[in-house]
Parts: sequence; structure tokens; C-alpha cells
Amino acid sequence: MDNSSNASYSDQDINVRELIGVIWAQKSLILLVTLFSGIGSVMYSLSLENEYTSQTILTLAGQEVQAGSMGGSSGQIGGLASLAGISVGGTSNKSALAMKTIESRDFLRHLLQFDGVLSNLVGIKEYNSATKTVIYQDEFSAKNASAQKDLMFLEIYKAYRGTINLSDDSKTGLISLSVTSKSPEVAYDLAVLILREVNNVYRAEALEESSKALSYLNDKLSSTMQNEVRKSMSQVIESQLKTQMFANIRQNYLLKPFDNAFIPDVKSGPSRSIICIVITLGGFFTAIIYSIAAHFLRKS
Repeated sequence: MDNSSNASYSDQDINVRELIGVIWAQKSLILLVTLFSGIGSVMYSLSLENEYTSQTILTLAGQEVQAGSMGGSSGQIGGLASLAGISVGGTSNKSALAMKTIESRDFLRHLLQFDGVLSNLVGIKEYNSATKTVIYQDEFSAKNASAQKDLMFLEIYKAYRGTINLSDDSKTGLISLSVTSKSPEVAYDLAVLILREVNNVYRAEALEESSKALSYLNDKLSSTMQNEVRKSMSQVIESQLKTQMFANIRQNYLLKPFDNAFIPDVKSGPSRSIICIVITLGGFFTAIIYSIAAHFLRKS
């Protein structure tokens, strides 16, 4: 046992010495590859455009009104409302629904109806920080509609999802929306547009549903003779009238800013120092692995 153990340690010692010897013999190649990797990483990092991130913190709007508008008879009213296809409770999932709406393809199609959204998502070539102007790719600066139509929607959606970042805090219920672009003004404008339009989408949907619900309930109310049922239906009608009122008077119908979006004056990326370190170390270790592999291939 002792002899075999000593032989094992001896073999390991020889292998380690052999590896060190190979690395030392190929030190010139390793240093050269590391040097070129470092130079290449610097050139690559400098070629990357700066990115700016505008962030806004959002919270659900009007929860106190919706939660208190039904009173103590919410169970009875909820049963009647379900017959009319009305949702009268459950604000816990609204944050998740709002986030999924912003991330959805349908919402992107809605945003693309506005001028400049498409070119700001996929058409920015560079940003001049001195003059604060955006330089677009030729087909977008010329507003070549035919060239823009050739873009696949999935490519635009991929660019959109890479531009926005959503997260929520389960403890506070706050939603963080970040928009990143080569232009700080574009990042800010898109963040403001997203907040405005997600509110408009839900406002339009609420108005349409409440109008249909009121029409249905008023029709049923005229044909119902039972006082308890008429009282419950009147309360549902009152809640739907409140929904219409707040949808018409409240600018931020679903989400409101807890902390407003801002025009960033400091870049958020790229991290050029990290890029240089990673690429340089990658070249260094690649050269070592290549040297060792080539040695053992020749030896075998």
C-alpha cells in the first residue's frame, strides 16, 4: 500500500512539473496571445455605443376606491356581477397583469402605431452627446416605409424586450420599469409612453366593459321585481358608474408613478473595464489550454 501510494504521489508530482514546464516553454506564445487579446478587448469595448437607462417606479392607482366601493355586501354583489361578466375584486394580480401587458406582443403592436417608436427601437445608429441628437440608420432617417415593413415583427419584439426591464417587489407591490437606449432622451420618452399607453389601454377596456355591464344591468333591473335583488343590482350599477367616473377623470388609471422617469445623464453601460478583463483573461487561459493540449497531442 505504501509503495503504490508513493508511486501515485510521484506521478502527480511529475505531471504537475510537466505542466509547469510546458507553460514555461510556451510563455512567449501565451504572452503574445494575452497581449493581442488585451488590445483587441480595448478596441472592441471602445467601439461599443454608450447606453442610458431611464427608470420609473410604479404603483397601482386607485386601490382604495376600488376596495372600498363595494361595502359589506361584496359577496352578494360579486355573485350578481359574475352573471354579467364583471370583475369586481382581486387587486392582488393587477401588478402581474400590468407587467404582462407591457411585455406582450399586442401591447408592442399598439406602441408601434406611434411615430418614432419603430425607428427608436431598431433604427438608432449612434447618439451625439455633444449636440444631443440621434443619428438613425439610412432607411429610418429617410423614413423608407418599404424597408421598415421588411422587418420581421419578432425581430422588433426581441429588440423591444431587450430595451425594457420589468421587476416587482412582492413586499411593497411596487413595479420597477427600466428602459435602455443609446439616447437618454429616447429612453425617457419610451418610459413615459409605456406608462401612458398601458393606462389608456386599461381605461378603454374598463369603459367598454362597464358600458356593456350597465346596459345589461339596467335591462335586467327593469324586469326584476324582488326588492333584495333590485337593491343588489343597484349597488353593482353604482360601482360601474364609479368605474366610469374614475376612468374618465383619472389620468393614471391603472398605474401611477411612485418615482417619475428621468432623463439619465450618466451611462448605464457597457462596462468597458469588465469587458477588457474578461476578454484578456479568456485569451490568457485559451493560450494555456492550447499549449498543454498541443504538447500532449505531440507526445501521444
